[in-house]
Amino acid sequence: INVRSIRGSQVLDDRHVVFKLSGQKHYLVQFQHACHQLRRTSGIAYEPRGSQLCRLDDIRALNDFHVGGTGPPCTIPGFYEVSAQQVALLKETLKANKQEAKRQAEVP
Repeated sequence: INVRSIRGSQVLDDRHVVFKLSGQKHYLVQFQHACHQLRRTSGIAYEPRGSQLCRLDDIRALNDFHVGGTGPPCTIPGFYEVSAQQVALLKETLKANKQEAKRQAEVP
């Protein structure tokens, strides 16, 4: 992904980040395992090796500025082009899964 075309990013949870690009394009990064310290409220820092953000580059969670620093690096396994509708559906699915896990934890 050309770094100059990135218009924003959104952390969906500790395994999913969406990059919003010019032209209404969206690219999903899905980590196989949790990216520690990455949360929906996290900002992210990415570390391209040039003008392109590529597979095998790193993403880090930006910690609360009161604490300072960044989280550990999480290596980008790849990018998947998705539509805005697919992003919305993924958000709904993640929210439902989280609610179900919470309900299951409350059952004695």
